[in-house]
Amino acid sequence: MYGRSKDLAELNKARNNPELNKFTRTLADKSHYKITQQLKDKKLMSLREQLIRAARARDQVAEDRIQKQMREYTQENKETGL
Repeated sequence: MYGRSKDLAELNKARNNPELNKFTRTLADKSHYKITQQLKDKKLMSLREQLIRAARARDQVAEDRIQKQMREYTQENKETGL
């Protein structure tokens, strides 16, 4: 999950904390949902893995290309509602 497990754990605590106000818990719930949906998206995860490999190889051209692909892919998902 590439370091997102800590974020998810913190969001889960906030979602289930009755001491927080309803607005804060709702925001935590929405954020938790978005992150889990991203982690389930195979194409997005594949692009992230490629980006990590390019960053480790210090290949700036590949990083820029992959980031552009990720932006286009997430924009397509927003437009189609997927």
